[in-house]
Amino acid sequence: MGLRLTVPGADYESRAIGFTPAVSDGLQGVFFLNESLEKARRNLVVGRAAASVFGAPEVLPGMLRMKAGANYLQTDIQETAEMTILVVGKCPDTMADNAHRGVYVSNFGSASTTAVASYGVGLHVESATRVVHTATRYSNAESTAGTSGAAGSSAQNPAALAFLVGRTRDTRTEMNNLTQALSTAGNYTFPRYLSQGAMRIGSNYAASWQGLSDIGFVAIYNRFITDAERDAMYAQIKGYFSRRFSLTI
Repeated sequence: MGLRLTVPGADYESRAIGFTPAVSDGLQGVFFLNESLEKARRNLVVGRAAASVFGAPEVLPGMLRMKAGANYLQTDIQETAEMTILVVGKCPDTMADNAHRGVYVSNFGSASTTAVASYGVGLHVESATRVVHTATRYSNAESTAGTSGAAGSSAQNPAALAFLVGRTRDTRTEMNNLTQALSTAGNYTFPRYLSQGAMRIGSNYAASWQGLSDIGFVAIYNRFITDAERDAMYAQIKGYFSRRFSLTI
């Protein structure tokens, strides 16, 4: 038996090279955005590339403060027809207009894979009472027009730290704020089409969004996870933030 020495208060977590999530099937990215930029950029899904840091995200207790278009993380994770995005985050900005509304995870504004306009997929603040999950899809049978396919409750408080879930597939886009026990969804007839830009954390590709966002955790799946899987991840990450940072989500 070997001897294991630990130093009280030492940040061993910052040296972690993996993470055992409650739900791993289809997982493309896991990022804990707390304590340092070096830690935040690591993708803890084994074999996946780290994110790149753009600008100078501000390190806060338990999270990073991003600014869309300026201070964010660039991943190599591509949009897929089915996706789930999990975020622990809030918007510390005024939310008065798009210049002050935060983006959590998105590729909105990147080039479309078709001749139809690009809307991308992601989670962002739409107003002082609404966070939305958008997911590009066709809006007609001829596949010549598109829509953002947004879903998001109008009773949210984006200024409060929350566990946010955006899920999409061809027939449905759903947005959950599990902390505030809010859920809304849209059911659709026509399939999704994709945008080319890899997912950004804290920003998108559109100059119209320039707001701040505080983000502590991000997970991205290439499938529409089940309600039970969503709830299992919530329980795991909720416990982590409570133990590690005394933050309630």
